[in-house]
Amino acid sequence: MTCPECGGNNYVKHGDEIKACNACPTPDIDEFDPISRPRHYVKGGGIEPLDFITSRGLDFVEGNIIKYVVRYQEKGGTVDLEKARFYLDRLIKKELEQGNG
Repeated sequence: MTCPECGGNNYVKHGDEIKACNACPTPDIDEFDPISRPRHYVKGGGIEPLDFITSRGLDFVEGNIIKYVVRYQEKGGTVDLEKARFYLDRLIKKELEQGNG
């Protein structure tokens, strides 16, 4: 999708709620806080996983999958990917048990 600000192809749209360009500067991107705005969650456009998770109405398991995949490069490395896989496996199991496979 083309960014209306810079004209680049780095524009990301998630539903109708969250829109951001990974190439455009975000005015408050440098305002990190270890509790409410940690650096490993706001890299790349300033979209925090919690905002995305909430806007999509994701449950705990789905939210953790997003959280760990988003932060693995900045925080936990392959351990975070393994955590994401743990939650993804739980979600797959639940879906199969509900006949959604």
